[in-house]
Amino acid sequence: MAALGLIPGELVYADLTTPLSRLAFPLTQAMLATGITGIAIGFIDAQWLNGNTGLLVDYGPLLRTTLLVIWALFILIKLILPAIGSRRRRIIVTDQRLILRAPGLRGSVTSVELEQILGAQRQGSTISIRILGARRPLIIDKAPKAKKLTHTINELAAYNRATVPYLSGR
Repeated sequence: MAALGLIPGELVYADLTTPLSRLAFPLTQAMLATGITGIAIGFIDAQWLNGNTGLLVDYGPLLRTTLLVIWALFILIKLILPAIGSRRRRIIVTDQRLILRAPGLRGSVTSVELEQILGAQRQGSTISIRILGARRPLIIDKAPKAKKLTHTINELAAYNRATVPYLSGR
């Protein structure tokens, strides 16, 4: 949490990351690739154990190693890297600000003071946050627990706006 720059004494109201259920399709791909690779290696080994001749027997160990390397690269690219990247995405709502870290290994960190937030709206799992002085809203796509997060942001932003004289209408 130090990398996200939390100030000592800040109260954290929401700390969300991408749910593991978003990795269902990459996990299915990895399981399918593992099964196909296992069948191919079994076929190559069966040809070698039966004493058959041909390319599969002559280049069996090389083919086997090549298949394992291709499988390992596939698992790395399709499962491990997306899992690390999506789990690094974070949304933190404190009593003073909203902190967002983009998904990916080098995700950028965005911090918005709650006094500057005019309101948040939700459409499905997409949250749009209106910020004072910004032409466009800040969009959080595929936000986890979007309904509760929108409510929390609106409540805290309204409270913080009420404590700032130029925003409260006094």
